[in-house]
Amino acid sequence: MRMSRRRFLGASMATTIAPVLTGFAQDTGGERRQGLSLVPAQPSGAPHYWCTWATQNYMYGHGLHELDATILQGDAGGDLARNAMTEENVFAGAGWAESFYPKIRSDLFFLLDDGWETGGTATFELDATKFPSFSGTAPERLSKLNSAVQKAGWRGAALWCRNTPEGDRVRSLETLSTSAEVRYWKIDIGDPSFDLIRLRNQAHIPLTLEHVHGELPVNGDWHKDGRFGSQSWDSRRMTILRNTDVYRTYDVTSMLSLPTTLDRLAAMLKGAEGHPELKSVLNRPRSASTRLSGRSAGSVSLHRFRPGWERYRLTRKFLSTAGVLNQRRPGRRNLWERPCARERLPGSPETWHSRW
Repeated sequence: MRMSRRRFLGASMATTIAPVLTGFAQDTGGERRQGLSLVPAQPSGAPHYWCTWATQNYMYGHGLHELDATILQGDAGGDLARNAMTEENVFAGAGWAESFYPKIRSDLFFLLDDGWETGGTATFELDATKFPSFSGTAPERLSKLNSAVQKAGWRGAALWCRNTPEGDRVRSLETLSTSAEVRYWKIDIGDPSFDLIRLRNQAHIPLTLEHVHGELPVNGDWHKDGRFGSQSWDSRRMTILRNTDVYRTYDVTSMLSLPTTLDRLAAMLKGAEGHPELKSVLNRPRSASTRLSGRSAGSVSLHRFRPGWERYRLTRKFLSTAGVLNQRRPGRRNLWERPCARERLPGSPETWHSRW
């Protein structure tokens, strides 16, 4: 008999599934065997985190039948989000740290965004008024905060900051953070000379640092092509990428989050092509939302990519892990139709966009 490609594939498949069918037949009428889980038993070493900023933005307005959307604009809206960062909202029985992502939180840092500290945006002193149970000195308060996060089952506390001091003045901040065993900083603008990286490396501190290049929530000039644009090796964005641990691609709108982020990732990866020495990680928001002022309402950062890899393979990894194709399945309800959105957001669907 002449062996064709179809016969060869059929024989190979039969050989592969025969043992499985035999085992299945033997188990018929007996107890079903437990399959092996593809989920690793141990948490990943990658710096995954869940960020509180989006949730902070949705706290104001709960229980209200009407809401004036103008109060959510600009700095006023940001103040509402910062005011929502309290011990009760974070650690109460139904608080964020106690109720979110119970099955995977051991793999995630719990990142406290803007509003957790007092005296500025880079003091690293926990606000004792908002977190009254965490008493003591600045190092003691921060240590108690991290312990409470870990007790709730998370990997540990991660902290937001902005405009950190330059030069050796940042050494005291890293020392403070190290004493509390905080292992991740989200630097939302600042450290232009990468002093944090330099001093961290000198002191061999186990701390992952995330830097950003501030962006508008949409790419490019919308009077032209609306694209992010190519990034030369000596551009500021590429300079940040090669000097940080994690580069966050920054804020996007909800409606255009995927194409906006993919455009940025493609440009950054193209700029990093031919530089396998890069060890930094590209962090993209899984979902983010913008106030009318253009400021992001936060992100769940679970998917990260190292530049310098072969771009086709990395693009496939992004599409696979981010579930880009699955997010637009026919028949899947959009954000406005989901029950959780209707329960949490006051007003009508016509007004929800002002909060998202």
